Amino acid sequence: TLFRSGTHPHVQQFLKEGFLREEFVLDNIPKLLNCLRDCNVTIRWLMLHTSDTAYDANNKRLRQVKDLILLESKCNLKILFHLLLDTAQFEFVLKEMFKQMLSEKQAKWENYQRECSERMTELADVFSGVKPLTRVEKNENLQAWFREISKQIQSLNYEDSTAAGRKTVQLIQALEEVQEFHQLESNLQVCQFLADTRKFLHQMIRTINIKEEVLITMQIVGDLSYAWQLIDSFTAIMQESIRA
Repeated sequence: TLFRSGTHPHVQQFLKEGFLREEFVLDNIPKLLNCLRDCNVTIRWLMLHTSDTAYDANNKRLRQVKDLILLESKCNLKILFHLLLDTAQFEFVLKEMFKQMLSEKQAKWENYQRECSERMTELADVFSGVKPLTRVEKNENLQAWFREISKQIQSLNYEDSTAAGRKTVQLIQALEEVQEFHQLESNLQVCQFLADTRKFLHQMIRTINIKEEVLITMQIVGDLSYAWQLIDSFTAIMQESIRA
């Protein structure tokens, strides 16, 4: 049935305190939108197919169809009402998070960019011999390479998100390769510099993927205009829930 398929349990899981953290949301945008879509499709289908106004009470065949739907879906008004409430809360939490993330998007991206560039410049200084680091020998090739990576990070353009995202992925790969090919694993401090830089580059990708289109999609998916009259059938359950 629609309820046993896991739609409602998924929403309840997402709504647990501390579950919808920023990093999780940014890594799972399609999954979260699909869940929201599934909830709204389920609500719409059940509301329209189980409403008293959708059937002619004098038509035996239509009454049988409605009874079959209620039986197969294991649905009643109370269950549907709680799915509606949880879906509304899920949608509200996601919208508020995205509005907040959109407002901070550019500042965060530029901060991560600065952190990455500064770390690469520091590593260049380490391999130049100017900035001493335990057991790191001077290496002019690595010095030049890290300085070039720093410049490439600085040149990333926030306004051109597609190109910046693609280039950031390439930079992450380059940092993984330099660590492997130059056998830098033996120095924990250098490895930490590289790991931190990759982490900030990943954050830049996550951040630049925050799009206003997600809010627009949520607005379209959550459209409840079809139910302005049908929602009256929940009045008694709403009053009972408030009293409880």
